[in-house]
Amino acid sequence: MNQLITIAKVGGRTGEEILSRISDLQRLDSGNNEESQSIHIACTSIRKWVERHVSTPPVLFYCRYADVWSGGDLFQRMLGDYGSQPFEDSDGIVLAIKLPEDDSLIAHMEHRLRGDLQFDEQRLFLDLMLKATRSWTGLTKGGAILVFRDVVGPTVTDDELLASLETNLRLQEDIQG
Repeated sequence: MNQLITIAKVGGRTGEEILSRISDLQRLDSGNNEESQSIHIACTSIRKWVERHVSTPPVLFYCRYADVWSGGDLFQRMLGDYGSQPFEDSDGIVLAIKLPEDDSLIAHMEHRLRGDLQFDEQRLFLDLMLKATRSWTGLTKGGAILVFRDVVGPTVTDDELLASLETNLRLQEDIQG
């Protein structure tokens, strides 16, 4: 899928409160339309709160990037048992990870990065997750890593990607107005 992935680290009590709310949402999710609407509203409010605070603590790391290829199982394949089960909101997938007191999550991601990853998209995701996890660790303890996945279109093939590098028509059109 062509998707935008947002990774944010929220420190301290605020991060713990967000984890608690997401955990409550997962327990609530039974497929009922009314509950699904409540989950969507809560996920949207968490996303908007993070976006409003991207440049101020307790948001300690924020990154949004395009991944034109990976599927929705990227999080679980790369992170294993760390974090919540990803769950689907109507806007995309949400994953919340409680930062462990020890360095086990960092060690897990470093090990995966040293391993034989099949695709560059996996390496980029893990590298950014590692940066998020490590941010401000000397000053803060605890908190949460939040990952949001928003599908914006179909998968871009290697051939389509390579063809796009050979043209700048869109840029010229955009510049000319």
